[in-house]
Formats: sequence, C-alpha cells, structure tokens
Amino acid sequence: MDTDFFSLDFSELFLNKHGEKIYADICNMIKKEFKNWNTEYISIVFKVAFLCFFGLDKQGSQKLINDYYLGKNINVSEILLNHNNSISEIKKYLQNTMENEK
Repeated sequence: MDTDFFSLDFSELFLNKHGEKIYADICNMIKKEFKNWNTEYISIVFKVAFLCFFGLDKQGSQKLINDYYLGKNINVSEILLNHNNSISEIKKYLQNTMENEK
C-alpha cells in the first residue's frame, strides 16, 4: 500500500523520534498558545511546522493544508502567528536531528 507523504501523522513521527517528554513539552506549549485545541489541531500544528521546515512558504503550506483538509477552515497564517514558539521548537529539534544524522 502506497502512503502519501502528506497523509503521515507528523506529530506521531516526532513523538517516535524525540520521545514522550519532548513531545509532551511541545504539546503543552501548543495548548498554552491556543486554548481551543484538540488532538487534530495539535497534529495540524506539527504538520505546518514540518512543511515550513522543509521549505514551503505560507501560501504553499496553505494550499497543501486546504487540499488535505477539505471543507475545514484552517488558516496557516494564524497557526504560524499563534504558535511561533512551538513551531520554532519543533523546527529546532528537526534541524538538530538532520545535523546529527549526517
């Protein structure tokens, strides 16, 4: 069975790579940054962070999010603004992983 890269659960990938403590710390950051969160919302924040890490700009990320989450009103600009700290933290761990695996 083929897996579409974008359908991957990036929050789960992050959890498996960096462990429960780091994952929980970042999830708590997300929860503090936005009170109306749920599990899917946290997963979307991780997905946006991964897209940004891999070089997509706001418009490209928005298009992919819109295509994947049809019928949902997800605003990538708001996510980037509301979760600047947690997204920066996620990207920091991704960068460290890339550097350490060279």
